Amino acid sequence: MTYYEYPCFIYDDYNLFISGDTTVGNYTYHKLYRDGHKYSNCPPPGFYYYNEYFGAFRQDYENKKVYLLGDNELDTIAYDFNLNIGDTLPPTCLNWYSPDNYVESIDSVLVDENYRKRFWISNEYYQNFISLIEGIGSDHGAFAPFVENWSESSYDLWCVYKDNDTIWNYYSNGFGCELITSINSLSIKPKIKIFPNPFKVSTQLKIEGNYNDITLIIYNSFGQKVKEIKNSNNQIIKIERENLVKGLYFIQILQSNSLIMTEKIIVSD
Repeated sequence: MTYYEYPCFIYDDYNLFISGDTTVGNYTYHKLYRDGHKYSNCPPPGFYYYNEYFGAFRQDYENKKVYLLGDNELDTIAYDFNLNIGDTLPPTCLNWYSPDNYVESIDSVLVDENYRKRFWISNEYYQNFISLIEGIGSDHGAFAPFVENWSESSYDLWCVYKDNDTIWNYYSNGFGCELITSINSLSIKPKIKIFPNPFKVSTQLKIEGNYNDITLIIYNSFGQKVKEIKNSNNQIIKIERENLVKGLYFIQILQSNSLIMTEKIIVSD
């Protein structure tokens, strides 16, 4: 998720994961937690959150609906996948901003080697601004609100990970979850420091521990490789901005062609 609070821009990047079940009333829910990092170019610069409770959900398979149990412990519909072309979306805990959202078209998309229905949603102002995918949620996020992506803010779901495999991917070039699903391992065993971050001209990346034959690869938010620094044996690696435009970037750090850690950097103006 990206949003702006003038004169700041803020990136809130996190992954949701299921950890355990809970029973409330007559229903069993899957508990959702999130790990992530909130970045900002204004003080405070950002913070991590680990194993933060997000909510719980249950699936009504017979009626093709998903319900979310939030902090208020109210069982509220989140998704209704029993829709046809032209249907208006029912009010849900996610479809609260634009009550006139309707199904523009329906096609299918490959998810975990099976094709699932995909519902393209429009309203009188925006066409196909979001898609709802059975078994995934929406392409704005598993439980993100159904709002139009404006220049001031946007929501995006990058990928879905199951049993150590990427089962759905935003990127058509096959760029997977490897750069954004290792937050847990990094939070348990931090090995890297970046300062300053965000940065305008250059930043320094400090690796803790003894590593040799290091390759650093930087990707933009579209999964395209934009910079590579090879064979660095230094604990401190300087990253020059050069032609990088303002925005969020992902870093892969490899040792002898094996991925050892990932991080994120922000270039600001």
